[in-house]
Amino acid sequence: MTPSSSAVSASTRLALRLVRAVGLGLLPALLVGCTATKSTVYFAKAEQALYEARALDAETWAPYMWTRANETMKKSREEWAYADFGAAEQLAIEASELAERAAKRAQENRSNGVLPGQMRELPTAATAPPPAEDAAPPAQPEPVTNPTPTPWGG
Repeated sequence: MTPSSSAVSASTRLALRLVRAVGLGLLPALLVGCTATKSTVYFAKAEQALYEARALDAETWAPYMWTRANETMKKSREEWAYADFGAAEQLAIEASELAERAAKRAQENRSNGVLPGQMRELPTAATAPPPAEDAAPPAQPEPVTNPTPTPWGG
């Protein structure tokens, strides 16, 4: 016996519906997986930038930038652990940029011989003209008094 064409087409339609339902059900899971993978790629880039900064001794020559990059990466790992992949990705990108800046600053400071904490240039104070000798002192304002009593007795 051969199945009729209407029976085959009905079973085919049923199979297509089943495939669509399963496909639509798996789509959100695939998108979440892509987000986690994407943030992991940014983690790797940030870790590489931190490694390069550490190799240039940024901890010594650019301590502020190094600390900020390192702490931002720690926060990125924390957000990733809480499955907040979008925030983790943004923090990893920021940590990578900060680590690159720390490496650059460490190279500059080392080549210029600027020790951490040294000011590069002392600020100059604006000089005010000397006060006039016969100028009267500024008048004191009159104290404010309120003749009407307040409800709390004041």
